[in-house]
Amino acid sequence: MKYIQNVYILALVAMMMTGCMDSALKREEHHHEHNNSIQMTAYNGGMELFAEITPMVVAEEVTLTAHCTHLDTFKPVTEGRAVATIDVAGHKIVLKKDTPDRSGVYQFVFTPQHEGSVTVSLEIKHQRGSARFLLDSLTVFKDRHDAHEDAEHRAVHHANAVAFPKEMSWESDFSTMPVRRTDMGGIIHTVAQIQPSQGDEITVSAKVGGMATLVSNTLTEGSYIGAGQAICRIDASATADNNLRVQYAQASAEYNRAKSEYERLQSLERDRLVTTSQLSDAKGKYESAEAIYNNLRKNFSSGSQSVTVPRGGFIKEILFKNGEFVTAGQSLLTITQNRSLRLVAHVQPRYFDQLKHVIGANIRLRHSDNVHTLESLGGRMVSYSRQISVDNPLIAVTFEINNVGAFLPGSFVEMFIKTSSSGNVIVVPAEAVLEDMGNYFVYVQITPELFEKRQVNIGETDGKDIEITDGLKGDERIVARGSILIKLQQSNGAVDPHAGHNH
Repeated sequence: MKYIQNVYILALVAMMMTGCMDSALKREEHHHEHNNSIQMTAYNGGMELFAEITPMVVAEEVTLTAHCTHLDTFKPVTEGRAVATIDVAGHKIVLKKDTPDRSGVYQFVFTPQHEGSVTVSLEIKHQRGSARFLLDSLTVFKDRHDAHEDAEHRAVHHANAVAFPKEMSWESDFSTMPVRRTDMGGIIHTVAQIQPSQGDEITVSAKVGGMATLVSNTLTEGSYIGAGQAICRIDASATADNNLRVQYAQASAEYNRAKSEYERLQSLERDRLVTTSQLSDAKGKYESAEAIYNNLRKNFSSGSQSVTVPRGGFIKEILFKNGEFVTAGQSLLTITQNRSLRLVAHVQPRYFDQLKHVIGANIRLRHSDNVHTLESLGGRMVSYSRQISVDNPLIAVTFEINNVGAFLPGSFVEMFIKTSSSGNVIVVPAEAVLEDMGNYFVYVQITPELFEKRQVNIGETDGKDIEITDGLKGDERIVARGSILIKLQQSNGAVDPHAGHNH
């Protein structure tokens, strides 16, 4: 009895679910009623037009639905005046819309009174510019059967196509683009370390020995320090062998003595009582003593020396501890301006012959999808090593770039070194290519709402683009961004060989 009761409950639930699914399907069919509309696509003025036109029969109402997309953003046209001029065998019908019927969509309804060839001209003027489209090879039929047969003949039939409505693409990170041909050349894929450029770093050293004390606790690695700013004071008064006060007194005495001697010889030189060489020797000793004295006087205060930086930059490393004894000539800290950087990559010797033909490089930050070109960073290849050794069997290749703030010295980046090529190849954006169990696919546009999953063979990649060696033609259009969305749509069963809908 309990078993029968359970079976009854399961049957009831199944009937309820079937009813719900039936209702949902009917609502979906009502919203996307496929009626063999003629679909046409055109591009002009930075805009994409995807038009759907119901079969045209004399004295019967025709609906023209125009989906308009900005190509730079792949978002819908939300404002602008549209004028549709329908020429039926020389008889013109002019229809106007001051604004879209809804975001991205203009809809025109007209009733042709004559049969014959049709040309549709659609002009859209908006704040960002204007675009004009011409749709031809259309016909108004006298017989409804012939009109629907013509529409059926034009309908796209493809078993491996995926429907992706414009409304969904507008709301997604999605775009399409024509297949490109470019000089891909050879690609050397490697890893490079970011290093400071020579001349971009300076090391500040102690001029005397003594106890070094930081002037501020805010001076830490990574902080900015201006030119001429003091970093520490060195107290040399407690050191018997290198007392700064004694040095200052000695320098002052030597300066005064040299000055007096030079002035004395100057007065004697006027009476020709000294030689020119004696006066020159005295002048040299005076200027040397003056330089030493002025240097100590500038930095000497109460038995200590103030250490300043000659130019501004970021503190890379502090090389002493606060309160530590330092010796004359000891490095105290390293300052980097961090304006230019070097990328040092190591490649295998088999690429040696290609390095003389390097024309650029792409740089991808690790754990990021951001790819920078060498050109956009104002970079260049500096050099590459001409020999290797047992200890270092790889060729070092050095590039120099401007630091745009995204690069951290000491870290590593992924590099795609590009070499020149004698011919051009078909390329697509790297994100357009999907991998599935070792096979590679792209989605090719059949209409702006219908996409074919196409298997391709890939070649070289520079991190931004991938070479397609087989599977694409040069005049096709592919999904550049959002391929994964089409794949998910296909997984959900949105395959429709008669893509299109009546809005």
